[in-house]
Amino acid sequence: MDESPNADWLKLIQGGIDRLARESANLKAWSITLLGASAILSRVSTNHGIIIYALPAFVLLACLDAYYLGAERAYRRLYERAVNLPRHTDDGPHSSLAPIYEWSMAAGDGSGPWHQLLRWIRQGLGPSVVLFHGAILVVVAVISGLNVEH
Repeated sequence: MDESPNADWLKLIQGGIDRLARESANLKAWSITLLGASAILSRVSTNHGIIIYALPAFVLLACLDAYYLGAERAYRRLYERAVNLPRHTDDGPHSSLAPIYEWSMAAGDGSGPWHQLLRWIRQGLGPSVVLFHGAILVVVAVISGLNVEH
């Protein structure tokens, strides 16, 4: 890829994608940390059902993960649009310079808030969220079930 303004714009978009992916991974790490801490607390505490109190935090982390994954997907679409954008300036078509109005970081498609909410829910029901966070919820259920028996 040549070092043109378009290349700089693509690097900017890629930086946003990288940050969103990193935050999603951090949320998964926090979920595992919270699971471990909750499991230990439920074993040493006299209130063995204490792990259930962490349930809202698990759900919140899953929702945030879905949000970050959805935003990452939107920025990937923006990146694809930027790569496929025809280059046109006063220098003629296919010039290496793009007009400044094309340098947008708006990854949304302009749809309304309800459409965006539905897309977020759909992302939350996707395999990367459901499999990971669903497995955590199953472990929480198993641990709380084991603790109730004692």
